Amino acid sequence: MAEEKGTRAFREGIRSLKSKDFKSAEQKSREAVIRKGPKSQKAELIYQALLIKKECERLLQELKSRF
Repeated sequence: MAEEKGTRAFREGIRSLKSKDFKSAEQKSREAVIRKGPKSQKAELIYQALLIKKECERLLQELKSRF
């Protein structure tokens, strides 16, 4: 059952990425990683990439406010 939920979370995360809903994609990817489903390694990579994207956006915003 947990495997199914992890797979479902992974698929929902991919759908969110396709629709450019990055916040939802981050949540679903994190959920897939926690549930340790068959796609958890891929979900972890996606989750890390989304965290990097989020940090880059924050840094860009900070730079814009300074200059």
